[in-house]
Amino acid sequence: MALHFSREEQLPYLEATAAMELGELYANMQYFDKAYRFQMQAESIRKSLVTEEKSREILFMDQKYRLMMQDIEIAQQQLKTMQVKERSMRQKAAILLTGLLTIGLSAFLVVYRKNIRQKSKLQQQDLENLEKEKGTNLLQSIIHSEEEERKRIAMELHDGISSMLSVVKLNLNTIGKKYAIAHNEHFNEAIRLLDTTAEDVRNTSHSLLPDTLLYEGLSRALQLYCKRNYQKTNLDFQIYGTPLTLPSQKEKQIFRIVQLIIEAVVYHEVGNAYLLQLNWHESGLFITLDIQGGIFRPDTNNNLEQAWTQIVARCNSMGGHAEYTTGNDITAINIDFDL
Repeated sequence: MALHFSREEQLPYLEATAAMELGELYANMQYFDKAYRFQMQAESIRKSLVTEEKSREILFMDQKYRLMMQDIEIAQQQLKTMQVKERSMRQKAAILLTGLLTIGLSAFLVVYRKNIRQKSKLQQQDLENLEKEKGTNLLQSIIHSEEEERKRIAMELHDGISSMLSVVKLNLNTIGKKYAIAHNEHFNEAIRLLDTTAEDVRNTSHSLLPDTLLYEGLSRALQLYCKRNYQKTNLDFQIYGTPLTLPSQKEKQIFRIVQLIIEAVVYHEVGNAYLLQLNWHESGLFITLDIQGGIFRPDTNNNLEQAWTQIVARCNSMGGHAEYTTGNDITAINIDFDL
């Protein structure tokens, strides 16, 4: 029945199986002639199946090979077309890439600095409110948070952006050599702009958190800060006495106060010559900034007044005292810390 059904339905696999089972059945019944006939029939069907499968497989592989060769020919033609276009666009693309990278990095740095200034303004407003409320403990907490934020930003600038700029410059130099544009005027201008940006990032990072302050102390950090940031400004620096060993947090606070004073005076062009003096004594530190050729008047400038309010608040929070005296185009800003 199964053998007849498989023949009518053209199911060779089923027909071979049925013939094999019939052969085994007749063999068990000792009808060896019939058993042999069915087994040979099953073997014949299987051989034809194998031959048919191999033929289909060979036909499939042949079609696959022809399609593959057609794909290779198409790919070769496309490659030739792309190579022709690439030769004419390489130099333009390299110069354009250099310009875009430089513009993008410059824009990012401008936005980054703008955010820092905005944060600084917000922090100044917070400090003014705290001064009115006489919240000394809360003020110290804000100052500590500000220092931590400066530290974080300085680390991001030094380890993140500065490193990225170095990698970009290395890649640009490689591009310049590869595409023979190292002497191109626009390319060299982009490299110079990148160097200037990297230098600005380093200076900003050092201003936010000088390494010298951590390893060499307050006096050395202020000396290098003045030298590094005010080379073109007539600012002299003097130290008297033996510097005291102070906790790191106090050194950071004093450094930031002096930094705020110098930035406020120089930025608002109060005077034309400056002398910063650090006078160490047994119980503390007396800091003086002498200003020649200008009068320090915070009440005449809103931004200058905000800066001075912040300076006084910071000094008071440390138990120090800040004041200024003026006369005959000379101003002396004095800060006294009992340490």
